[in-house]
Amino acid sequence: MRTHRKKNKLFKLFRLIIPAFFAIAVIWVWKSTEVDKLSRRMTELNQVKKNLIEENKRLEVKLEWYKSISWIDSCASRQYGMTYDVKKRIVVFENPVGNKRKDRNLFAGLGNIAGEIVKKLKGEK
Repeated sequence: MRTHRKKNKLFKLFRLIIPAFFAIAVIWVWKSTEVDKLSRRMTELNQVKKNLIEENKRLEVKLEWYKSISWIDSCASRQYGMTYDVKKRIVVFENPVGNKRKDRNLFAGLGNIAGEIVKKLKGEK
Protein backbone atom coordinates (compact mmCIF):
# COMPACT_ATOMS: atom_id res chain seq x y z
CA MET A 1 0.00 0.00 0.00
CA ARG A 2 2.82 2.32 0.67
CA THR A 3 4.07 2.24 -2.85
CA HIS A 4 0.58 2.83 -4.03
CA ARG A 5 0.33 6.01 -1.97
CA LYS A 6 3.66 7.32 -3.30
CA LYS A 7 2.59 6.65 -6.86
CA ASN A 8 -0.72 8.29 -6.17
CA LYS A 9 1.00 11.40 -4.76
CA LEU A 10 3.42 11.53 -7.70
CA PHE A 11 0.54 11.11 -10.12
CA LYS A 12 -1.36 13.99 -8.46
CA LEU A 13 1.78 16.11 -8.53
CA PHE A 14 2.28 15.45 -12.27
CA ARG A 15 -1.39 16.15 -12.87
CA LEU A 16 -0.82 19.63 -11.44
CA ILE A 17 2.65 20.32 -12.88
CA ILE A 18 1.94 19.31 -16.48
CA PRO A 19 -1.04 21.69 -16.96
CA ALA A 20 0.93 24.43 -15.19
CA PHE A 21 3.87 23.96 -17.59
CA PHE A 22 1.48 23.91 -20.53
CA ALA A 23 -0.17 27.15 -19.32
CA ILE A 24 3.22 28.79 -18.82
CA ALA A 25 4.32 27.70 -22.31
CA VAL A 26 1.13 29.13 -23.85
CA ILE A 27 1.59 32.40 -21.97
CA TRP A 28 5.28 32.52 -23.02
CA VAL A 29 4.40 32.07 -26.70
CA TRP A 30 1.59 34.64 -26.47
CA LYS A 31 3.92 37.12 -24.74
CA SER A 32 6.60 36.62 -27.41
CA THR A 33 4.16 37.23 -30.27
CA GLU A 34 2.76 40.33 -28.55
CA VAL A 35 6.26 41.70 -27.95
CA ASP A 36 7.11 41.09 -31.61
CA LYS A 37 3.93 42.89 -32.76
CA LEU A 38 4.55 45.82 -30.43
CA SER A 39 8.19 46.02 -31.50
CA ARG A 40 7.20 46.21 -35.17
CA ARG A 41 4.53 48.81 -34.38
CA MET A 42 7.05 50.87 -32.42
CA THR A 43 9.51 50.72 -35.35
CA GLU A 44 6.77 51.89 -37.73
CA LEU A 45 5.80 54.73 -35.39
CA ASN A 46 9.42 55.83 -35.04
CA GLN A 47 9.69 55.98 -38.83
CA VAL A 48 6.47 58.01 -39.01
CA LYS A 49 7.86 60.32 -36.33
CA LYS A 50 11.08 60.85 -38.32
CA ASN A 51 9.06 61.56 -41.47
CA LEU A 52 6.88 64.06 -39.61
CA ILE A 53 9.92 65.81 -38.16
CA GLU A 54 11.43 66.12 -41.65
CA GLU A 55 8.11 67.36 -43.06
CA ASN A 56 7.87 69.90 -40.23
CA LYS A 57 11.38 71.19 -40.98
CA ARG A 58 10.53 71.47 -44.67
CA LEU A 59 7.32 73.36 -43.88
CA GLU A 60 9.15 75.72 -41.51
CA VAL A 61 11.63 76.57 -44.29
CA LYS A 62 8.72 77.11 -46.69
CA LEU A 63 7.01 79.36 -44.13
CA GLU A 64 10.16 81.43 -43.71
CA TRP A 65 10.35 81.77 -47.51
CA TYR A 66 6.73 82.94 -47.64
CA LYS A 67 7.50 85.53 -44.94
CA SER A 68 10.50 86.89 -46.85
CA ILE A 69 10.39 90.24 -48.56
CA SER A 70 11.78 88.82 -51.81
CA TRP A 71 8.89 86.31 -52.15
CA ILE A 72 6.29 88.97 -51.34
CA ASP A 73 7.91 91.29 -53.88
CA SER A 74 7.97 88.61 -56.58
CA CYS A 75 4.29 87.76 -55.95
CA ALA A 76 3.29 91.42 -56.06
CA SER A 77 5.10 91.98 -59.34
CA ARG A 78 4.13 88.66 -60.97
CA GLN A 79 0.48 88.38 -59.94
CA TYR A 80 -0.57 91.99 -59.60
CA GLY A 81 1.85 93.83 -61.88
CA MET A 82 3.14 95.93 -59.00
CA THR A 83 6.66 96.84 -60.04
CA TYR A 84 9.08 99.48 -59.02
CA ASP A 85 11.45 99.39 -61.94
CA VAL A 86 13.59 102.46 -61.34
CA LYS A 87 14.92 102.64 -64.89
CA LYS A 88 11.48 103.24 -66.35
CA ARG A 89 10.44 105.88 -63.84
CA ILE A 90 10.18 109.51 -64.65
CA VAL A 91 11.47 111.58 -61.82
CA VAL A 92 10.37 115.19 -61.66
CA PHE A 93 12.33 117.62 -59.58
CA GLU A 94 10.71 120.92 -58.85
CA ASN A 95 12.72 124.05 -58.76
CA PRO A 96 13.10 125.25 -55.23
CA VAL A 97 10.81 128.08 -54.39
CA GLY A 98 13.00 130.96 -53.54
CA ASN A 99 13.11 134.65 -53.94
CA LYS A 100 14.87 135.42 -57.15
CA ARG A 101 16.11 138.86 -57.22
CA LYS A 102 14.91 140.52 -60.32
CA ASP A 103 17.39 142.72 -62.01
CA ARG A 104 15.90 146.16 -62.14
CA ASN A 105 18.37 147.39 -64.63
CA LEU A 106 16.64 147.97 -67.94
CA PHE A 107 19.38 146.51 -70.09
CA ALA A 108 19.98 143.50 -67.85
CA GLY A 109 16.25 142.65 -67.89
CA LEU A 110 16.24 142.79 -71.70
CA GLY A 111 19.21 140.44 -71.78
CA ASN A 112 17.38 137.88 -69.60
CA ILE A 113 14.28 138.06 -71.80
CA ALA A 114 16.36 137.62 -74.96
CA GLY A 115 18.15 134.60 -73.39
CA GLU A 116 14.81 132.95 -72.55
CA ILE A 117 13.51 133.53 -76.11
CA VAL A 118 16.64 131.90 -77.57
CA LYS A 119 16.24 128.89 -75.24
CA LYS A 120 12.60 128.42 -76.28
CA LEU A 121 13.52 128.58 -79.94
CA LYS A 122 16.20 125.93 -79.42
CA GLY A 123 13.70 123.72 -77.62
CA GLU A 124 15.32 123.93 -74.23
CA LYS A 125 13.35 124.62 -71.17
